[in-house]
Amino acid sequence: MTGMAAKQQHFTAWFTNDLSVSDQCILDIFEDEIVGYRADESSGFTTDEPVWAAKGRPVLSLPTAMDANSGAPDILRKAERLLRDAGWETVGNWSDNPSGYTVEVERV
Repeated sequence: MTGMAAKQQHFTAWFTNDLSVSDQCILDIFEDEIVGYRADESSGFTTDEPVWAAKGRPVLSLPTAMDANSGAPDILRKAERLLRDAGWETVGNWSDNPSGYTVEVERV
């Protein structure tokens, strides 16, 4: 394995629209930490690509009055608008998870 990726700041937005959590959507931003490195599927060797996980409490919780029953495309557009208004932008695409969606974000 070649040199590991340098320590850097990495943030993920967690958009929760799970009715078992709340009837209102929740949008939090967490700073992440490296918890390991991905293995190459063909060789099995460890790569330089980090595996990130949220550390601690959210660095920012954005209030939302969005109904958790709203349709995904509409609420994700609204979530991106909330992020932009707070000085953040999405990097890449939203990923599904059991309680909603996640996306990598950066400060603008």
